[in-house]
Amino acid sequence: MKTNKFFKILIDGLFVSQLIFILGIFFNIPNGVLKINMHNSPVEAWELIYWLIFFFSIISYIFFIIALFQLRKIAKHLLKKNYFTALIINSLKKSGKAFVYSGIFSFSVVVISFFRRLIDKTFQLTFDSDLIICLFITTIGLFLIIQSKAMLSAKELKQENDLTI
Repeated sequence: MKTNKFFKILIDGLFVSQLIFILGIFFNIPNGVLKINMHNSPVEAWELIYWLIFFFSIISYIFFIIALFQLRKIAKHLLKKNYFTALIINSLKKSGKAFVYSGIFSFSVVVISFFRRLIDKTFQLTFDSDLIICLFITTIGLFLIIQSKAMLSAKELKQENDLTI
């Protein structure tokens, strides 16, 4: 039971911090405070490629927040010990898909940034954890989708067993 509570606290904390972060971005854009990690210049100096990076990053973040929201719904039901409900199964699947989409858009940002550095001839051979994070988020998403299928099978087996005398 303690792990379920800890899971709920972590998911809630992560969700709230991500909401604050994304709201902070939108409040800082008009002030020109915002800068892209790969390009250290104010918003007014951004070229189209940097706006594309920004757009894909925001979409990735939105999918990440959607996935966290679905995990929050799951955590709430896990505290009530409702394991084999349609809500948990659907939320697992939705969360998994949102994580996969977040990983894909994050990967797109990494690829666009890579090609931009190649074009600018500023490419350096360094270890960058951004690619690993994209792959990890996508892997977590696929795992949650697989888990939703396993939970659906378990729910059907449970229903069969409940009908058996």
